[in-house]
Amino acid sequence: MSFSNLAMQRILFTNREYCQASDLRIDSCPPDVSNCRMVKNWDGTGLDAIGRRLALTRQVLGLQQNEFCERAKIAANTYNQYEKGKKRPSVENAIRLCEAYHLTLDWIFRGDPSGLRYETADAIKAARAARASEANN
Repeated sequence: MSFSNLAMQRILFTNREYCQASDLRIDSCPPDVSNCRMVKNWDGTGLDAIGRRLALTRQVLGLQQNEFCERAKIAANTYNQYEKGKKRPSVENAIRLCEAYHLTLDWIFRGDPSGLRYETADAIKAARAARASEANN
């Protein structure tokens, strides 16, 4: 059983009760729930999750940090704080990123990839899968 990114915040157990999982999500869940693989949540709204998403997006686009923020007209030191999870992007800067790279505020702030361009969303999905595979090895 696979869960969409939007449903990753809760885990469905065999007794049909939901259990809140603070920073974990189900990657895939076979009938035997004890074998479920847990991976780090990319879908949170905290500073770290936003930073991970921004860094991943930049990497799948094949850009260095300075190139990425320059095109969006954001100061390099400001953007660096976003990726490190030290500062939340202002709405103005998030909109600049959206306009420059065809992202969405939902992706940046909530981790919802549904509004991203197909190529970008597919590359992000592949990068996430590769990282999850590395983490499980």
